[in-house]
Amino acid sequence: MSPYIGPEIRGTPDNGVAFPKLEQFHISKMSNLKSLSGLEKGDMPLLMNFRVVECPKLDSLPSCLEHCMALTNLHIEHADSLEAIDNIPSLIELEIRENSKLKMITNLRRLEDLKVINCLLLDIVQGVPSLRAVLLNERKSAKFPEWLQPEKPFMLRRLEIVGNEVLLDSCSSATAPHWSVIQNADHVWANLTDGSFYFSYSKSSGNIHRSARSLAQTSLHSTPSFTMPIAPQVEDVVSMDEVISSNEQIGQSTRRRWMRTDLLFTALLFVAAHIFFLSTKY
Repeated sequence: MSPYIGPEIRGTPDNGVAFPKLEQFHISKMSNLKSLSGLEKGDMPLLMNFRVVECPKLDSLPSCLEHCMALTNLHIEHADSLEAIDNIPSLIELEIRENSKLKMITNLRRLEDLKVINCLLLDIVQGVPSLRAVLLNERKSAKFPEWLQPEKPFMLRRLEIVGNEVLLDSCSSATAPHWSVIQNADHVWANLTDGSFYFSYSKSSGNIHRSARSLAQTSLHSTPSFTMPIAPQVEDVVSMDEVISSNEQIGQSTRRRWMRTDLLFTALLFVAAHIFFLSTKY
């Protein structure tokens, strides 16, 4: 089979419109297919669903999709030569799965629901002002994707993330490096790759619910608080000689006070004895 499908796919339609009643177009397991062209503006006017699965050499989507105003759903899986999906103005739902070279999604003005499963090179998602729901499944990477951190944040109603602990910990708390992505979504659910719950977030309440495993992971990687003792300043350091000298001075002062006390007591005793002698004499 030829790797290129051209005008022959269209034939010579009676009313000038090819596939006037076609609603679903699926291409699957065409391992040599590189290009699908030949369809024209106005063809497939009722097409709602376009699906490509396991066409590893297909490097572009048919340009006629730009003119299919009924097309709302697109599914691309294992199209390993495809680098961009763009300019499909009617598209509402897009699922991309295991597309190893896909780098860019642009100018899908009505796109509301985006599912991204293991498209590790995807770097740019822009021109999607209607985007409201995202499913990110990164089973093969621990790196938080750049496309989910645009300069102008997506205002999502729903964000679902599936990944390993490293990926989820990078956005699971207010101190995490990618928390800004989470706090801009109305509702967030995050699960581990085995399907188990890890954390959730609700913007309206501000509540973060975290599993015991998530809390334990945070505790494991948290840095314990430690305060370095402050070394004494030079003027605060007292030498042993100074201590001994000070003690000697204190001892001498104490002895002098005792000597003065003894002299005073002796004088008082002498005066008392003299008064007693005079009283007995007279």
